[in-house]
Amino acid sequence: NYNLVCETLKFLDAVCGSQTGLLGLLGNYINEDKVDLTNQTLITLTEYCQGPCHDNQDAIVNHESNGIDIIIAIVLNDMTP
Repeated sequence: NYNLVCETLKFLDAVCGSQTGLLGLLGNYINEDKVDLTNQTLITLTEYCQGPCHDNQDAIVNHESNGIDIIIAIVLNDMTP
């Protein structure tokens, strides 16, 4: 069994995660492909939460990768390739 919400958050963390609130690897290696990939990952997470699905919303907020902090950092930082 795999929890797709948690696996998607792990993926987002690997691509853009950072403990400093910055964009991590994405900030260092920004290009159009990574922006598109990050955008699609955020769309996927949004779809997981629709319904509303409270379990999936809680999973994003409470995940060990601090998923909500990563999402906030992405929204607040310029991602121009």
